[in-house]
Amino acid sequence: MQPMQVSSWQQAELNAARWMRHWGYADATARPGGPDSGVDVRAAGALGQVKYQAAQVGRPELQRFVGARPRGSNAQLIFFTGSDYAPTAVAYAEEWSIALFKYGLDGMMTPVNAPARLPRLPPRLPPHPPRQVSRSGSGTGAWSPGSVCSWHRSARSGTRRPTRARSPWTS
Repeated sequence: MQPMQVSSWQQAELNAARWMRHWGYADATARPGGPDSGVDVRAAGALGQVKYQAAQVGRPELQRFVGARPRGSNAQLIFFTGSDYAPTAVAYAEEWSIALFKYGLDGMMTPVNAPARLPRLPPRLPPHPPRQVSRSGSGTGAWSPGSVCSWHRSARSGTRRPTRARSPWTS
């Protein structure tokens, strides 16, 4: 992924969204300039907060971020700053599994704590059905793309044999 230069808070938010998409949150979107309710980047399965400031990030900023997460949500919280984190902020982030990153003016990201080094990939369905190999002529349940094979016992013989059903990814 090609990071983008960061010279404004808007670029910092857009850069964070690009990194989140790179990490697997394909729908990560930043909306610089609009009301953010404490969340600058939104994705299915993750929320991001971006700070473009010279001051060190403290525990209160992380507490506000946790409070901005919608009720009942288990979205991964990811916090980005161009400055440093106070030790109390890092300890709080560890306790709440908030991934902390520090970005450079060149747009590169550096993980700060353990949750940032062990990213949780978002839960997602494959973009298309798994590739299936056709075994035509085998006589043991040939299958092709678009079908799903499952096994059941034949009532008459007691042996297992494949049955075919339509794939949920095809019409």
